[in-house]
Amino acid sequence: MRVERLHPGEIGSILAENDYIQGELRAKMVPTRDGHYLKFFYDQPGIHWSSLQPKARRFTHNAIYLNRSGFVAPRVDRLARCPEENAWMVTYKSLSGEDVRALWDVKYLEGMADYLARLHQSGVYFRGIHLGNVLLQDSGGYALIDISGMTIWPWPLTIWQRLRNLGRFVSFPEDVALFHAYGVQRFCDEYCAAAGLKGWRKAWLTRAVLARVAAELSKTD
Repeated sequence: MRVERLHPGEIGSILAENDYIQGELRAKMVPTRDGHYLKFFYDQPGIHWSSLQPKARRFTHNAIYLNRSGFVAPRVDRLARCPEENAWMVTYKSLSGEDVRALWDVKYLEGMADYLARLHQSGVYFRGIHLGNVLLQDSGGYALIDISGMTIWPWPLTIWQRLRNLGRFVSFPEDVALFHAYGVQRFCDEYCAAAGLKGWRKAWLTRAVLARVAAELSKTD
């Protein structure tokens, strides 16, 4: 996608004219009246990996790949940059639905294991995936948001990558009690069935995920 040029002060004018969502240090997002979002990214000082692959470009690339692969994700309309302010802006239409974390009901986890397995089979390693960035849509399907922290491989994830991603997904402090209520063993069984994992792979993955959840739950006792 072509990168448009933003003039110095243009982002400041947008923020002055609209309500915006504040990030840790600077403005993070502007919801517009026509149902779009303007999402801002800022270059970090120095030379590092993100200098070669800015988050705004990764967000755009990931959005294109997910939509082409049959997953619901933001559709980027515009990618723009202001070099003088080390800032980027991505524009996309807002997605319908509410995040599964806010809904907080075990019934909304039905189908989640299969969904995660499909992502992994498509080569998607979403490091920061949690119930807060998975939307439940009116159709009953899921949609992903906040997708910059994602690596996409041209082949299915390895068993080790699956374990790391699955173990983290079910053990976020905000979500672990809900997965415990749903049944972590049940979730692992559903994931392995959808991913085609059997034998030692299924046993090893399940044992490791159960241990991860138990360790997280012990912190709340």
